[in-house]
Order: sequence, then structure tokens, then C-alpha cells
Amino acid sequence: MNGRELYDIVIVEDDPGEQKLLKLLLKDTEYIVNPFFLSDGEEAINYFKSLNDEKQKAQKIDLILLDLNLPKINGSEVLKYIKSTPHLRRIPVVVLTTSANNSDVLMSYDNGAAGFIRKPTVFEEYRHVFKNMLHYWFQVCIIP
Repeated sequence: MNGRELYDIVIVEDDPGEQKLLKLLLKDTEYIVNPFFLSDGEEAINYFKSLNDEKQKAQKIDLILLDLNLPKINGSEVLKYIKSTPHLRRIPVVVLTTSANNSDVLMSYDNGAAGFIRKPTVFEEYRHVFKNMLHYWFQVCIIP
């Protein structure tokens, strides 16, 4: 168990409604989470590139939640960038997407994703899945 008090999560999600929902779900957990939202793939890659000079800031990121269906640069390219960058590759990336395509699941794991979650369409189910995901990463796993 990590036993930490504050967790830093980068969330790459273009849909403002989904961002609002994720903020609500984060407030409804037992964890104190500092979310940082990025709205498209290009913004995400630029942000992660900016961490080249701030490796200590990159080391503080506990988890990245990544949508695949992003404007400008898709999530699979963002995932490839993260996993090919030495000071980022250890950060767990969980793909959180509406995609029901099995090739997206395989591609995500082939490119280094730590998990793949299809966004539930029912709020209570989404809440349950989200809480379980956070519990897994913040209580069960040891994260770098």
C-alpha cells in the first residue's frame, strides 16, 4: 500500500462533460486527488514534452488516465510517446475510453498501457468502476 495523502493524476479527456463527471467522481472517493486535465492529444504531448526539463515534476505524477478518441493527436499516439520517454514510461497509464473495439484493447496493451477500461454508460456503474480503479492503483499496487 502507498499510504500517501495526495495523488497527482493527469487526465487526458477532450469532452467537457466527461471532465466534469470525472471531477465529481474524484470528489466522491476517499482519496485526495490533484487532477490535471488536458483537452487533446497535441496538448498532452506538448505537456509531457515540457516535463523533459522538469523530471522531478514528472516523477510526482501517480497515474495518467487517457482517452483514445482525442482531437488533433489520438490517444494511442500519446500513449506511445509516454512509453517511449524514459522519465515518463514508469507512470501507469490507464486507457479510459468509450471504444468497444478489441483492436484498441490490444493496441493499448501492446503500447504499454497498465489497464484498459471502457467507460460505463450508467452513472452508478461508472462510479463503482472508477472507485475500484482508484483503490487498485492507490491501495493495492505499489506505484513508483
